[in-house]
Amino acid sequence: MYKGLKSTFFLCVGIFLLISFSSSNSGELKFLVTYNGQPLVLNDTLLDEDSNQFTISAFRFYVGEIKLFYNEFEVGYDSNYHLIDIEKPQSQSLIFNTDKPLKFNKVEFVLGVDSATSNSGAMGGDLDPTKGMYWTWNSGYINFKLEGRHAKCYSRNKEFAYHLGGYASPFATAVAVRVPVKNGEVSFELSDFVNELQFNAEPRVMSPGIRAKSLSKTAATCFK
Repeated sequence: MYKGLKSTFFLCVGIFLLISFSSSNSGELKFLVTYNGQPLVLNDTLLDEDSNQFTISAFRFYVGEIKLFYNEFEVGYDSNYHLIDIEKPQSQSLIFNTDKPLKFNKVEFVLGVDSATSNSGAMGGDLDPTKGMYWTWNSGYINFKLEGRHAKCYSRNKEFAYHLGGYASPFATAVAVRVPVKNGEVSFELSDFVNELQFNAEPRVMSPGIRAKSLSKTAATCFK
């Protein structure tokens, strides 16, 4: 009788572990935003490299066509476009459901919305125009949006706005990014981007063009 109970006990434990193991077959990819290595907090006072004060009131960007790699082997793929919005922490975590435990150490994705998707017209989900990230059919999506105030801005209320987008040649702004991943996390170091901005001379970039394309390439290098 004792042996029977013992066998039943181990059988139940085995089933429990199997169910637990099976239900955890997913991978989580987190997009973190930092400023000088510290988590970005909207509307907090920050200092640029010249010790000028500024604040960030909004920061959003699109990522899509995400591929996860373990070394050089692709282990996960998501063709959707996701809006990473610092105001909504839940948007910074993407879940990949798989039929086996997912282990990855590199990620490849598109920063912005590619031309094929833009040409197909506005869509639902994170690509819905109500998200505030869509211009018009001929300009497409705003791939990257940064807004705030800076002490050196000559604009009204010291406000700045960098809305980077455009899908038509020669000013297409979607950029491929490939970076290592540690503990399922990718960080965007905002200070690297801010250091390339000219708040006093150019507080706004609001349409497709050479500057939007150049800043988009800079943004792609800020992922760590």
